Formats: sequence, C-alpha cells, structure tokens
Amino acid sequence: MDAVNHPYHYQRRLDPLLANVRSALLDDVDYINMECFDAMVNMLESVEEIRGYLRGNSFKYRWRYRGKNGVQDLHKARWYERKLEKLEAAVSAFYSQEDLLL
Repeated sequence: MDAVNHPYHYQRRLDPLLANVRSALLDDVDYINMECFDAMVNMLESVEEIRGYLRGNSFKYRWRYRGKNGVQDLHKARWYERKLEKLEAAVSAFYSQEDLLL
C-alpha cells in the first residue's frame, strides 16, 4: 500500500445499495454546476440518512405552506416525496435482485 498516494484510511468501498439509490435519485449530475440536492445525496453516507433528509424536507414544506409560500411549498414537498418514492423503489428493486442471486 502506498501511504503517500493511496493511503488506506482514504479508501472505502461504497455500499452497493447506497450506490443503487444514488443512481436512482441523481439525474445527469453536472459536477461543474452541481445543485445542492446532488451534493447532499453524494455526501450522505447511508440510505437511512438520505431517507431522513427527504422526509425532513417534505415535512418542512408541508408544515410551513400556509404561513409562507402556499401552494409552491406543497409542490416542493411533493418533489421530495417523489424522490423518496424513487429511493424506496430502488431499495425494493435492489433486494429483489439480490433475492434472485441467492
């Protein structure tokens, strides 16, 4: 192991389930002009963290919609809920595929 160019403590294997979920959630990421959502999903380290992020944002927009941006906040909440649906579909598909391999 090359301790200068490839130190062991900087390497980690990406969880295949997490990779599958990220792939389902991120559409054509532009790494030069990255949006906050893309950066957040790439930074979070587990499916549970991503799930919590999506649920929390949906809740936030639904909680405040009557006092802040009205219907626009309901649209934002729904956007996060559609992402959550994609996450859950990706998790189900991953485990279904894994079951076929057993």
